[in-house]
Amino acid sequence: MFAYFIGNFKTRTGRRAYNAVRSFEGRSEMLRAASETYFHESPNAERQQDFKKIFKLAKGFAPRRNDIAHGIVGAFLGFPHGSSATLPMTYGLYPSLAAYKDRDHEEAPEYCYTSVELAYFTDAFWRLQAAPYTLAANILLKAVGRDALLPKPLWPDHE
Repeated sequence: MFAYFIGNFKTRTGRRAYNAVRSFEGRSEMLRAASETYFHESPNAERQQDFKKIFKLAKGFAPRRNDIAHGIVGAFLGFPHGSSATLPMTYGLYPSLAAYKDRDHEEAPEYCYTSVELAYFTDAFWRLQAAPYTLAANILLKAVGRDALLPKPLWPDHE
């Protein structure tokens, strides 16, 4: 999207500049700034709203992506509330011991994702990809003089 917003979709320059910034926060600010200039110079309220929705969804899912990318998989013993009995051992994805912000003072994890949550996020991440690709393709079509719009993708059901 960044390369399309800066009008440099024919070379790798935009992609290389964007990828030189490592943090999501830095990249999202680059993308936001580029989008503001693009839509100022090429007004299109519908596409701008699509971008804002994509941007909001990406910012909302970024923390979950980080949980998954930086988490660890390990054995998980569940303790039913108010009981000393344990449930059968299973596995979950939770923050590493080094992720102190994601653990309380007794080092209990703030989250533990099972295959159910991971399947939900996998589906949401795949569906979220379609929206920026569609918007980028529509920007490219306009840049080459064709304003035929591609159909809108299905959005993830998470706002």
